[in-house]
Amino acid sequence: MTLVTLSPADFFALDDFMYFQQDRLDDTVTEQEINSIIDITAMPGKLHILDTPCGYGRHSKALMQRGHQVTGIDLSPRFIDQAQTYPPGQQGTFILGEMDTQVGEALFDLVLILFNSFGYYPHPRNVNFLERCALQLKPSGKIVIDTINGATLQTSGFMQPVVIGKGEESLRIEKQIADIQYEEGINLHYTITSQRKTQTTRTALDVVFYRPEELDAILKRSGFRQTTFYSGLLGEKSWDPQSKKMVVVAQK
Repeated sequence: MTLVTLSPADFFALDDFMYFQQDRLDDTVTEQEINSIIDITAMPGKLHILDTPCGYGRHSKALMQRGHQVTGIDLSPRFIDQAQTYPPGQQGTFILGEMDTQVGEALFDLVLILFNSFGYYPHPRNVNFLERCALQLKPSGKIVIDTINGATLQTSGFMQPVVIGKGEESLRIEKQIADIQYEEGINLHYTITSQRKTQTTRTALDVVFYRPEELDAILKRSGFRQTTFYSGLLGEKSWDPQSKKMVVVAQK
């Protein structure tokens, strides 16, 4: 079978990733995550929310259904097209672009960076991204970052290969540590291979994951004054430094 190597943007423009992931990311999971976000942010009323990257609008649409106004940003034209399919009367704006695109100043009540999406850039640009998020938030606005705990990468089982199968087809995600920097996170090199009936496609990308103390320091240097950590959006949320997941809420 032919192996086609693609850039990350071209790989995720295919439907392969969601074809394998969709059963794991159903409406029940999404609602649980949204309920947790509402709980840990404790922000009453209808909010103006920035969801970046928004993917195909999984969280954005659930928030819009609850009456919030959502702006979503994603680099994938396919995902943006999917996100834009929502019922009339709901408030949503979806923008094709890099996740660190700045769309305004003092505009949003809440910024969401979910599904392990923080860290896609080299460290200096990750810091600049958070600075832009702070600029886009209203006074006392909040940010939620849902990511992997960099302190437990090598002990939590996260580094093990992940294989998601559907019959004779499969998606394989492999990771290896490329670099470890003091105060600048751990750089992981990902190789993602999709084996479908007609062809096999592969992409590679680097993602930086931060230790809790690193992310706390970066946020406070970027314009946020208060941080609270949690162990995830599903199940037990109370902070455990040994948890695989890490969710931080920071207030401007």
